[in-house]
Amino acid sequence: MEFKDQSAHIIEYDNIVNALLEVYDGEIEFESKLEKIDLQPNEYVRVNDKFECKLLIGSDGNKSKVKECSKIGTYGHSYH
Repeated sequence: MEFKDQSAHIIEYDNIVNALLEVYDGEIEFESKLEKIDLQPNEYVRVNDKFECKLLIGSDGNKSKVKECSKIGTYGHSYH
């Protein structure tokens, strides 16, 4: 699986949750155990063979399971 735009942004978890709750009236699932992600031809992401979504937010830190399952690379540099 390869995403077209492999950019990522760091945003505080509470800000993400509050923004979603203000504008979205659909189902939001928190703290799900992620095992598998598949990019579907209809541009949806299939998660754990359980549900499909157009937006998947991984707020699981620098060892992100979302990042690992979606094969999103990272780069960085030393701040010292």
